[in-house]
Amino acid sequence: MVFVLTVSQQQNVATTSSWTVYRRLEMFEQLSLSIGAEFRHLNLPPCPLVASANVSNMQVIERCRDDLSRWLAPLLSYPYVNSLMQSRSFIDFISAEANTIPAGLLLSQHFFPQAMHHSTSLSIPIPAGQANIGEMDMKM
Repeated sequence: MVFVLTVSQQQNVATTSSWTVYRRLEMFEQLSLSIGAEFRHLNLPPCPLVASANVSNMQVIERCRDDLSRWLAPLLSYPYVNSLMQSRSFIDFISAEANTIPAGLLLSQHFFPQAMHHSTSLSIPIPAGQANIGEMDMKM
């Protein structure tokens, strides 16, 4: 299962940068482990367990997406958000291979049009000034 995340970062009052990253469930779990270890003293919530997700059941996919959205939202709103957003794990999660559609995803959309519905979208706004994440590993 692949999740499509749209990330936006306000550069100044008039300019916002946006990019898209494609993340598998395992990548959310890895992010959870990485930031949990790095920010151990904050007792961060773990990534929701959805290992038994049935990718052929749209309700399960939607629930999984909603659970991940609910997990990400508080991470972006806690007082420690600036240090979290500056962590290498988080920066890599929201920027590595930006705007690069995984080859397998293209293939399945071409040969199995219904597979497009298994890509679910999440949006991650990054507040201006509070979280300038600096350099990006972006391929445009």
